[in-house]
Formats: sequence, structure tokens, C-alpha cells
Amino acid sequence: MPHPRACLLALLLVWTPCANAADQATARLHEAALAAARQGNFDLAVASLRQLMRRHPREALFLHDTISVLQRAGRARDALDLLARVDRQRAPAYVLESLGAAACAEGRDGLCDSLYLGVLDRHPGREESLRGLAGGIALRVLADAQVPADLRARLAVLAAEPRAQVLQRAADIVESKGRLYPALHLTLAALEAQPSHTPALAARIRLAARLGADHLALQLAEARPGTVDGAQLAMLRRHVAAVDGR
Repeated sequence: MPHPRACLLALLLVWTPCANAADQATARLHEAALAAARQGNFDLAVASLRQLMRRHPREALFLHDTISVLQRAGRARDALDLLARVDRQRAPAYVLESLGAAACAEGRDGLCDSLYLGVLDRHPGREESLRGLAGGIALRVLADAQVPADLRARLAVLAAEPRAQVLQRAADIVESKGRLYPALHLTLAALEAQPSHTPALAARIRLAARLGADHLALQLAEARPGTVDGAQLAMLRRHVAAVDGR
């Protein structure tokens, strides 16, 4: 009768190559799914990733990548359907940012903010979350034609610098769509958060001029030399001179 240890050794010798082969097949399928996503073949990518999720329900990586690909594919609702399975305290930033973008796209403003703010709490100053949060704020301002009344309270958890960055980036997006008054409100909120924020100071001057307040724009520009460049300052002076000469 074979010794038990010999049986165990024989079993391990058979099992290890099988396990390795299974791991390699999983890795190949995962790599193929990500390659498909990079090429824009999102249906194939999602199908492969869901297959991996079924085979390996405890492997968070496949869940995370599925969410990311769904959001990139414009399938925000499908991505949010997986939110309950995500450990928000441990999930990588890119997963929470994908869910944040999906929440913004679906008009779930509170969830959008909380997801991005959760990332920024762990990774202060992270560019992707600052940009995503600003974009979400801009979307709702453009939709409602006004700045949400509770916006300052929602962003109060951020330090002054990132709060000013988010507000001014949102202002720039709103201004680019021609909504000057809401953009100005956002810019003023950015300056309330950080009075020395240079992009907001420059935006206040620019918006004042665009709204027809050339004298105010020039006064603001001359009060803070260097906020706008020489060409912009010269243009403001010409506009004011033209108005005064009428």
C-alpha cells in the first residue's frame, strides 16, 4: 500500500499544473477583456469580465474592472447596479470615480458628490476626482440654470484649496456654455473658499467684462497686478476709454 505521504505528493504534482493552467487561462481572459475595452469593443469586454465575476465571485478585481468598463461604455445604470457589491472603504480610487461619473450621468447628485469626496478624503488633491466632481457640479448647474443652494455645505469637507479648484473648474465649464451669471456665482464661491485663488480672480475679471461691467473689470485687474496679462489689461483699458468717450 502506498505511503500516505507519497499519495499526497502525487496529488500535489497533478493538482499544481492544473491550478496553474486555470490561473493562466483566467489571466488571459482578463487581459483579453481589457484589450477589447481599450479598442472600444465594450460588449465583448463586459461579457468576458462578467464571466470572470461568475467564476471568481470573491475576486474584487473583476468586479472593479467591470464597473470601470461599463461606465466607459456609457452604461451608467448597469455600473451603479454593482455599487452594493463594492467595499467603498477599500475599493481603488478608479472604481469609485467610475461610479461617481455614473451617478452624475444618472442625476444622482448626492451619490455623485459622496463618491468623489470619499476618494478625495483618502487621496487629497487627486486630479481625476477634482475634475469629476467639478464636472458633476457643472452638469447640475447647467440643468437647473442656478447654483444648488446646498453646494457650499456639501463641499465643506474639502480644504480651501481643493474646494476653490472644484468650484472654479465648474465655473469654467458653465461659462464655456454661455451661462455667465451661474458661472459668476461659482467663481464668487471659489473666492469665498480661497480669496487668493488666481484662476478665480482672473475669471471674476473676465466675467465682469463679458457681462458689460468694463469699469469694474478694469478696477479689479488694476487692484491685483499680474492677475491678467498685459494684452488683456490693455484691452480692458481700451474698452473703458471707448465707453467714457461716448
